[in-house]
Amino acid sequence: MKDSVLIFDKSITGHNLEYVNHLYGRAAEKQDKQFVFAIPETFSDRKDKLVWPEAQNASFYFLNKNDCKSNGGLRQVILDVLLLRKLIRSYNVKTIFFINWISMLVILLLPLNVKVSGISYNIYLYNWHSWSLISKMKSIFKTLMLVLCPQVSRIFVLNDRLAAAYLNKLYHTQKFAFLPDPINIPQYEPKNIRKEMGIADNKKLFLLFGTLSERKGTLCVLRSLLLLNQEEKDKYYFVLAGSVDERIKEEFYNLYAKIKQTSIITVFDKFCDFELIADLCYSCDTILIPYLQTSNSSGVVGYAAYYQKTVIAPASGLIGRIVRNYSLGHRLIEITPEKLRAAYAKQISLGSKSLEYIHTNDIKTFTNTILS
Repeated sequence: MKDSVLIFDKSITGHNLEYVNHLYGRAAEKQDKQFVFAIPETFSDRKDKLVWPEAQNASFYFLNKNDCKSNGGLRQVILDVLLLRKLIRSYNVKTIFFINWISMLVILLLPLNVKVSGISYNIYLYNWHSWSLISKMKSIFKTLMLVLCPQVSRIFVLNDRLAAAYLNKLYHTQKFAFLPDPINIPQYEPKNIRKEMGIADNKKLFLLFGTLSERKGTLCVLRSLLLLNQEEKDKYYFVLAGSVDERIKEEFYNLYAKIKQTSIITVFDKFCDFELIADLCYSCDTILIPYLQTSNSSGVVGYAAYYQKTVIAPASGLIGRIVRNYSLGHRLIEITPEKLRAAYAKQISLGSKSLEYIHTNDIKTFTNTILS
């Protein structure tokens, strides 16, 4: 039996589905290797959203609901080890790639001849100044475990070349590697949907999309709309597209009930297919990225660059640095309802570097970096 590469992920939502699709497409082209994709069985509900080419060298192993748990303590660690060891034996796995890292203890209990890599999304360096000593020590310990673990061959730092280089220097290693955040644009001709949504052409259309959660500034955006005067309401329109996080659902709809009477907002509380997102990005004027957590990348930035739309984003963290470096829009030192309201009125220009971001963050480089 040929050696196999195992792509493992306990989630298939949002960017996870896109990443699996990118890697599957590249795997289909690498006929000299065998690939196994261990992903949740709910994949069957969403697979039709994307194209999956025929691949004789790639197969799927579907994880059930119990397999996908991640906070089960020591019992979960044991179950994860047993699951991964079964997959290693069954498919002769020599390499594992985690789209989301699994428990470090699980990795330490895998065979030494199996090499492991995965993506780091949240770089602790950006939070260092605001953390307690205990939080700092925990982050250093977790990073050291990855660096020192003999099974770990690569730690891919998403969309942050400087952080990858700095961490290599700081920990005296070469395990950290820059991984571009791929821009996933479907083969689809977008259309202007303002008319069918009843949005006048002379209104400035703002778009917030993706999972609508507190850390992405969703509630802050809604609160900012309550501050608008009549003149501003006549000039602006807002679309929020994506599933509302259960943890904020009650407050979200309490705020929405107060705003919807003014006819300046549309909410799509659902998993939005790529065609709808493309239409919304094409139709809008500005894309909102008012994230409260700024230490990781965002695929939304890629959409903004591709559709040549300005953004309103935080000035801090990785997101702030990307927006500044590629001249993608307006950056706020503080994300508050008042600051957002003031930003809506600004005339924001898109810089000439925005196209450079598209070329840097292409899918082929993403998949080649991982599968090499």
